[in-house]
Amino acid sequence: LVVENIHTRMLDAALRASNQATELSKKLVTFAGGVWLDMEKLDFSTILNDTIDFYSENSSSIRNISIDPDLKPIIGDGRKIRQVLGNIIQNALEASRGDVDPLWIDITAKGFFFKEDNRFALKQGDYIKLSIKDNGKGIPPQSIGKIFDPYFSTKNNVTQKGMGLGLAICYSIVRKHNGHIVVESEVNKGTTVEIYLPACMD
Repeated sequence: LVVENIHTRMLDAALRASNQATELSKKLVTFAGGVWLDMEKLDFSTILNDTIDFYSENSSSIRNISIDPDLKPIIGDGRKIRQVLGNIIQNALEASRGDVDPLWIDITAKGFFFKEDNRFALKQGDYIKLSIKDNGKGIPPQSIGKIFDPYFSTKNNVTQKGMGLGLAICYSIVRKHNGHIVVESEVNKGTTVEIYLPACMD
């Protein structure tokens, strides 16, 4: 029985390692640009609301939600957009968990117009601007410039978790949708993630 239990634990550990390796491989493919996007017209408001509802079921930290009722649709891969939204919201929920009480998150989505020669070098036109703000402990200045690097993580030196490969993948997906993502943070005051995605004009 002892030998059987040892073998069972070894098989379970091997299976977990295999699953983790598979998931990491998928993430690396996404980041490297080899992922195929299934682009279609999407109701961004519906995707955002569904994602918020999913995380709200297990957390009361999402404080204010403001979504423009006239938000335009986008052209994108629904599965990848959900991955980005879920990752960013999860990051915010984990910001300083246990150290900040109460932890709160504000989510805002509205239309935004970029003029030509804007600071993000995006094409002129209408965009959706999504802002996710938390009051966590923030990211130190020496780390903020590295958060989009695929193997950089702040998990060991600040309490803002999930800012390693996950955020690098979010950046890659948003850029593949001809959008932009920017993170602003101040230590002990929180972090704001802004995502800009081109609006569909049809």
